[in-house]
Amino acid sequence: MVVQKAIEEQIPSLLRWYMWSYGLPSTLCFGKHEILSRQGVQQGDPLSSLLFALGIHSAIMQIHQFPGVLWSAWYADDGSIQAPLPILNQILPVLATSISACNILVNPSKTRIVTSNVPFVDSFPELKCLHKISLDDGFELLGGFYPGRALGNFLELKKSAFSHLCALIEQLPEAHIAFTLLRCCTYSCRVNHILRLVPPSFLECWCAHLTSILRASLSNIIGASLDDKSWLQCILSINAGGLGLSDPSHINGGAYIASSLTAFKFWSKQNLTDSYDMSATCHALSTLGLLLGSTSEPCLALAHYHDFK
Repeated sequence: MVVQKAIEEQIPSLLRWYMWSYGLPSTLCFGKHEILSRQGVQQGDPLSSLLFALGIHSAIMQIHQFPGVLWSAWYADDGSIQAPLPILNQILPVLATSISACNILVNPSKTRIVTSNVPFVDSFPELKCLHKISLDDGFELLGGFYPGRALGNFLELKKSAFSHLCALIEQLPEAHIAFTLLRCCTYSCRVNHILRLVPPSFLECWCAHLTSILRASLSNIIGASLDDKSWLQCILSINAGGLGLSDPSHINGGAYIASSLTAFKFWSKQNLTDSYDMSATCHALSTLGLLLGSTSEPCLALAHYHDFK
């Protein structure tokens, strides 16, 4: 009913389709058993994310009624709010109440307070029971890591997990299956998010280690050693005649620049650019220019940077 009401108010033209799809419970079959799906959106529905977002939209918009909220962004049921601690202390109970009307509960064990003044959090009754993270130590966010004192430990854990995964893939009996998994599973969901969030100067050695692990795994799978020219061929895109492997060392700077410039564009819309630090991005741009030489990417990134400024 929450989603239906939201559609009626915001996208009435979609109401007939919604009622045709969700007007009656769906029957889910599990062996000989049947389960009626009566709540929530249907998994596999291309519009399920939109319907979910519509359902919680009114609850989330209440956050912006509080003065002092600098930023609020949500993806499905994962949200981030930037505001002074006294304001967050007021927001949390209101958000918990409004979101519960959508049959969703705020999970305190997964809620984090990130601040530079951790002891001060205990002054607020709604916040003191939550897990507190010091901004100086750094923190993990949606798989990435905001740089701080704990960055080294985080990267070491990720490198160990990456190495373990490659070792498991190498043990597969079919070489073509092992290669496909190496290309598709070892990089995009495990490394991309880190490259986008952490300045490239912090990741140079780490990326070199990942490249070495990936290169050794490919050699073991195909049963042949790879010289530098062969490796360059391997990391070319398939359309360019390569194998489509992704080398973290080659896109370390570019990934961060793309993310940083996109974030800067968002901050500019919020009139918060004065507090946005572009020093790491400028350093990455200069490094990328040295690495790529005559290619067009540095010029393109610089053009975007000047447009935003």
